[in-house]
Amino acid sequence: MLMSIGPFAFDLVVNADTLGEEATEDFARKDIIGSRKPFEHVGAGDDRFTIRGALFPDHLGGGEAVRSLVALMRTGMPQLLLRGDGRLLGWVVMTNIRAEATHLDGRGRPGQVTFEIECMACDQPSAAGHLAALLSL
Repeated sequence: MLMSIGPFAFDLVVNADTLGEEATEDFARKDIIGSRKPFEHVGAGDDRFTIRGALFPDHLGGGEAVRSLVALMRTGMPQLLLRGDGRLLGWVVMTNIRAEATHLDGRGRPGQVTFEIECMACDQPSAAGHLAALLSL
């Protein structure tokens, strides 16, 4: 396993080859006469993760993987993001999935599908909420 998001595991068939992370902090700023606006730290910002990869349905399979990821995103529930070496990246919600099918054959089937998944960090869901999300799949 290369990585997992919730119950979905990326592997050599559904290959996630890039993981991007963006960490932010939030600050409030107020006008002050005669000086620059001071920064008031208000906490963690909207941390983001981007997962990119490709699959080759004709050669390796995995043709339904993007649809499965979209179905998982549509639950709207936070998912646990875990790297293949066991490093816990935290709870995230998937906010956007882009897929592009290329190398179409004579029947319109793609030889390659590249994908990009955008996630935002969030708090851990309640146990009841997480169980409901798993049962809805």
